Amino acid sequence: MSPFRPFTLKALLLLAMTFGALANPVPDPNSGAVQCGTKTCATGEVCCNESCGICTKPGAGCIKKLCPPEGPKCGPNTCASGEVCCNESCGICTPPGGKCTQQICQSKPSEPVKCGPNTCAKGDVCCNESCGICTPPGGFCTQQFCGLKEDVKCGSNTCTGGDVCCNESCGICTAPGEKCTEEFCLPEGEKCGTNTCAKGEVCCNASCGICTKQDEMCTQQVCESVSAPVAARAQCGPSTCAPGQVCCNESCGICTAPGGKCTQQICNLAK
Repeated sequence: MSPFRPFTLKALLLLAMTFGALANPVPDPNSGAVQCGTKTCATGEVCCNESCGICTKPGAGCIKKLCPPEGPKCGPNTCASGEVCCNESCGICTPPGGKCTQQICQSKPSEPVKCGPNTCAKGDVCCNESCGICTPPGGFCTQQFCGLKEDVKCGSNTCTGGDVCCNESCGICTAPGEKCTEEFCLPEGEKCGTNTCAKGEVCCNASCGICTKQDEMCTQQVCESVSAPVAARAQCGPSTCAPGQVCCNESCGICTAPGGKCTQQICNLAK
């Protein structure tokens, strides 16, 4: 009789792995396996509890508890099992093919960000305030320091933030080197008789259409309009006023310039 040879430990382990593989076969991906929540049932099994991903043999007992959803991450939320994320910015989940809003939800305020002399576009951040440079979050940004620029007078406007005056007649400011319109804008100063004062000037004599700089000397003469008809000379008692004068004292026949001084005495006319 041949002597009995006991199984070695290695042989026993291999035998146990073989029986385990036979008892729990790996499902064939081409065998029409059933999806059960986040799991896939083995061949011949059915899904008895989708929320928990539990598969059993047909007719076998099944636990009925409801397991928390383990669906895909969707923005600030987590979708339930069987749902899909249709709008990540708002965290909205729907069944596959369900209706979904296309709105964009922003977690940050939508107000534009002030960045030195500029204003950043929505979604950008101010990366260099001294230069007024905006970039997308995490974008490259220069660390140079831009000194404060003096304001420049440009017609009726004032250029700020390093801009230059490219068209004084229109008051247009641009960044250095940028294109500029060559159009000429007519002055829009104060109306002065038949003339229009230039920017920065004031009307000192409307009858003559004379404009001067503020506080400069101005003639007080009265100019007659060339196009206007000659005004009728006013009769003033025994007198006739000169053109441009008014009768201030009819009893005495005294004429003066409009608003001029006038005596209030009463003259007795000789018969």
